[in-house]
Amino acid sequence: MMTGRKHSEETKRKMSEAQKARYKAMTPEKEAKRIEAIKKKWEKINAAINLIELSNQYKNEV
Repeated sequence: MMTGRKHSEETKRKMSEAQKARYKAMTPEKEAKRIEAIKKKWEKINAAINLIELSNQYKNEV
């Protein structure tokens, strides 16, 4: 549960450095796997959006 607190500038900097180190250490295979997972996730999201749009279109016609 979010409490609405913000990260301090020092914490943001540390998280940024850690993320940059993770990306730098990532092998090409892991990077390809990560990219593929992101693409699949967005395909599901877009399919859901299309279903919602079709549903709304049908509701407007009826």
